[in-house]
Amino acid sequence: MQRIFHNLQVDHNKNEAVRTYELLQAFGWTKNERYQQQDISEFNCVLRDALESQMENTEVKGTYKNLFEGKSQNVIKCINIDYESTSDEKWSFLQLNVKGNNTIEDSFKQYIAPEKLEKDNQYETAAHGKQDAIKFIRLLELPPVLQISLNRYEYDFTTHIMTKINQKFQFQEILDLEPILPKNEKPSSSINRYHLHSILVHSGTMNQGHYFAYIKPNLDDRWFKFNDNKVTEVTKYHALGQGAGGNIT
Repeated sequence: MQRIFHNLQVDHNKNEAVRTYELLQAFGWTKNERYQQQDISEFNCVLRDALESQMENTEVKGTYKNLFEGKSQNVIKCINIDYESTSDEKWSFLQLNVKGNNTIEDSFKQYIAPEKLEKDNQYETAAHGKQDAIKFIRLLELPPVLQISLNRYEYDFTTHIMTKINQKFQFQEILDLEPILPKNEKPSSSINRYHLHSILVHSGTMNQGHYFAYIKPNLDDRWFKFNDNKVTEVTKYHALGQGAGGNIT
């Protein structure tokens, strides 16, 4: 991976695209596995595990965790009695729902919104039996670099197959979580404001498609489209507009 970044940054050969074969071989993948279609979230997990494994006994051990790892708490809180059940969970990316939401802020609000457990869905406590309760996610720690995976797939009960949600989903260059997170449940980290640096896009259907990326490498407003062996500069409005999805993706 270091060699890939080096070749991207230096003028190694203007007429030849940067190759990824060595990186894929480092995963221990065979030739067949290299050409197998994978979901971007699955590949992200493979890359994370490989990086953490390679850094284990080096001076940069823990770098991935320090950059990308956050921590949440799954909470079930009874309404009529003083009882709360919690379980902590670490993650390297957050998965947010697209369906029913127009913006990334809407999805975050849905992600942390409480769900009522009542009537036939009451919460069973060990000492107090079934109780009315609320279930929600509490964000404990936010990482310096926040990776968000958008869930654009759902099960169609009519056709009994998984389908892709192609609706437009808006996001801007700055994501400010300060007004979204509950005031009494702020994460321990002081990071609540994030600047957008890259957008991964899936073009195609549920069964087949193609990934490409819009990336802003620096802190300026220059965006680039990385599409296989072609890298072209695009406007910010093009990157945000095409990255938002719709019928074309």
